[in-house]
Amino acid sequence: MKTLNHIWNTVSALGTSPDHPDHLNRKLILGNRISFIAGVSLFPIAFFYLDVLPQFLGYSLGSMFCFMLLVFNYFGYITVGRIIFMMGAPLLSAVNGAFLPDSIRDAQRLIMMSGITVPLVLFGITEKKWMIFGIVFTALCMIAYDYMPRSEEFIIQMDHPGLDPTVVLLIGAFVSFIIFISTFVYLQKLNLSAEEKLKSLLEKSQKQQHKIERQNEQLEHHNRELSIRALSAQMNPHFLYNSLNSIQHFLTINDKTSSLNYLSKFGRLIRKFVDYADKGFIPLSDELALLNHYLELESLRFGAAFKYYVEVDEDLLLYNIEVPLLLIQTHVENAILHGLMQKEGDRKVHITFKKDHSLLLCEVVDNGIGRERSKMINMKKTGYHISKGIQNSRERMKLMYPDLDNLLIIDDLYDDHGESSGTRVTIKIPFETI
Repeated sequence: MKTLNHIWNTVSALGTSPDHPDHLNRKLILGNRISFIAGVSLFPIAFFYLDVLPQFLGYSLGSMFCFMLLVFNYFGYITVGRIIFMMGAPLLSAVNGAFLPDSIRDAQRLIMMSGITVPLVLFGITEKKWMIFGIVFTALCMIAYDYMPRSEEFIIQMDHPGLDPTVVLLIGAFVSFIIFISTFVYLQKLNLSAEEKLKSLLEKSQKQQHKIERQNEQLEHHNRELSIRALSAQMNPHFLYNSLNSIQHFLTINDKTSSLNYLSKFGRLIRKFVDYADKGFIPLSDELALLNHYLELESLRFGAAFKYYVEVDEDLLLYNIEVPLLLIQTHVENAILHGLMQKEGDRKVHITFKKDHSLLLCEVVDNGIGRERSKMINMKKTGYHISKGIQNSRERMKLMYPDLDNLLIIDDLYDDHGESSGTRVTIKIPFETI
């Protein structure tokens, strides 16, 4: 069995090459198999007609043409071998028709009809010129089969059992069956192979696309994190600079108690900054701790010149909600420096945290001089005014929540007389739970 399988595989592979396109190798394999089966089948049939010369020669030459395809493929003449095989079968059948009586001509036509599939199998659409030539040539041979000039003296006589119309019909049906079944199996395998390759390519393409999308998402996320951290880093220097100035001021006036107290609180705050330096988000509980440290420092710095209130809704899970680092502190700093400290009299800032559906709603309300007067004062001092803190805060919000709008709203407040009575900053933060 192994020997037969080896012979079958060797014959099937004649003429194939890794350098050939896949479709050509498939056609060569099928052609080899059909020619081998047909040649092996026709050879014993020829000896069945050993005493009927026309039939013997017809089947013998047919078998020989089948094996010639294998020989040509073996020596590398793959196109020549296929052309000879394609033309030989219908031409022999047409010539053989001149020696057949009318009683078996119709049965013999079955073999010719099956030959119409040979050009399709051997050449196919990828070599359509030769395919069309083979179909036309086969059709012409079928026409010539009916009009081939005959002489009664050359027509074989019905004195052989193999010339019985039923026998010839069975032989023709057998050969046709082999050719049709081989073609059908080949086309089915070809379709299955094409479907599997297409499916494999689609799966590979989808995996590659998903991989690229994941890489792009990771890259975008990484870039967003870098941008957020860069913006966060811009917020710290201003506060640190003011804090160091405050310490210097206390030392200058020889207020050691205040300077040590301030320095102790400042050190704890710096330590927390260092702990959170590489994070974009921190738990709300930690953000509130940072905010309270900051407010204590600012209160010490300005000699308790303002009052501050921090209210947190009891429904908020402080340890399970993550918020952007120092986002709220930026607006509290703006309220103190630009709103309250440029005002005389009662100064206060009210900070609230509450839940609003799926958002953390934070409001920073001050009773300062308002944005317009603050802008005018700063322009008189420096000649221009750009609120980098608010600008950075907006950019951070866009980077962190690109699909959401109106997360930062700033409203000017007015009293009953239309005079500025402060500013309200509303910050909406989508829940980031841990």
